[in-house]
Amino acid sequence: MDILRIGIILGGMSSEKEVSLNSGRNVYDNLDKDAYTGVPIFMDNDGRLWIIPWQMISQNTTIDINEQLHGAAKRIFYEALKAEIDFAFITLHGKYGD
Repeated sequence: MDILRIGIILGGMSSEKEVSLNSGRNVYDNLDKDAYTGVPIFMDNDGRLWIIPWQMISQNTTIDINEQLHGAAKRIFYEALKAEIDFAFITLHGKYGD
């Protein structure tokens, strides 16, 4: 069986981005690692997507993550998502996410 790459989209542009960050952590932590590879995808305040290392999510707030994006993350365009992930699990909350 092939391991599926699950893009966990979190953060976002709403005032509920911290809730989204917590939701994304929970999804990642509870994935069956034998069947899925979690790919954390952070949406910044401007709606841009970034593949980020899991360490950024597990120890920081969305403000901290935004400050580190250009040095530690890989910018990804919406059109390129299909090449990076097999499935998207959207954990965005609030406006632009629910």
